Amino acid sequence: MQLTNSPAKIPLPFAASGLKNTIPEASQIGITAGAASLTDGFPPLTRTPLASGGIPVAPGDMNGILFALSAVIRWANAGGGYAFDNTFATDSNVGGYPKGARVMRSDGLGYWFNTAENNVTDPESVGAVAAGWVMDFTTGATVIAMTGSNVTLTALQYGKPIIIITGLLTANLNLIFPVVVGQWTVINNTTGAFTITAKTAAGTGVVVGQGTASLVYGDGANVGQIVTVVTSTNDTAFADNSTKQASTSWLKFGFAISLGISGYLKFPSWLGGLTINWGVGTTNASGDLTVTLPLAFSISQYIAVSTAFGNAANVVVSIASMTTSTMTLRTVNPASGTGTPQQCSYIAIGK
Repeated sequence: MQLTNSPAKIPLPFAASGLKNTIPEASQIGITAGAASLTDGFPPLTRTPLASGGIPVAPGDMNGILFALSAVIRWANAGGGYAFDNTFATDSNVGGYPKGARVMRSDGLGYWFNTAENNVTDPESVGAVAAGWVMDFTTGATVIAMTGSNVTLTALQYGKPIIIITGLLTANLNLIFPVVVGQWTVINNTTGAFTITAKTAAGTGVVVGQGTASLVYGDGANVGQIVTVVTSTNDTAFADNSTKQASTSWLKFGFAISLGISGYLKFPSWLGGLTINWGVGTTNASGDLTVTLPLAFSISQYIAVSTAFGNAANVVVSIASMTTSTMTLRTVNPASGTGTPQQCSYIAIGK
């Protein structure tokens, strides 16, 4: 089958303005002679010869079933969905929503996905998460006002991908998420010298700073942060995690940098933690200079080169020794084989 094989859509249900009966679910045998039902369809009496007491199919019944079926097809043609229906779910002929079913949010702004068989729990009720419903195909933003009390998100609130917190805080508060696998953008637009922690009721969470947006996730037990705030705890090269204006001594996102004649550039751990040191100096009368690296390496195996500058036509520069924090440069006159003072520059790359 190909895309071009799609049949024409139904813009209007069959018999939309015509005579039609609403087809009941229960059998009408013994109630209304010859009446159709979802249980029997057209009953045996409508297939009995008239001479033997049969009854013809009622035009209203024929139009009624065709109307019902074509109305459902028309709704599907338009891409329509259905919200949770307790009457439908608890019908003995349905027995709950099957695993893998999707039902529309009651506000029409997304869907709920069912992970349990025979589910009769309303996905927007308390405890629906435990009953197997998770958010699916959501859109929009939830605005939560917080002042002095914790807030436990309702299904319609956590069912949206963006959560905006407003209000003047009078205490450190928790924004409590369900124990579910999901992802949200939390925007903290509160004021007051207090914090908001996004967490589950019994699990751990993350602090969402005022004036910031954090991408957080639920793993079925706790709330974590997808974009980790780099600190000195999780990246030893990061010296300052405040919100002050960046200077040449540090940068956000885990990069550490010191710019000058001597300096360093430290990449964050999520880029391998590569460190680049550089500097200048002048060897002594014996041709030696021990420099302290601007930022110590974590391992002693690194690459370093040094060059002489100025009047250096008859000078050979070498690196005599290296440790994680120091390096000894040596300048020698190749003609005499003796050390000689000389200005040098160096660069060292490692971790």
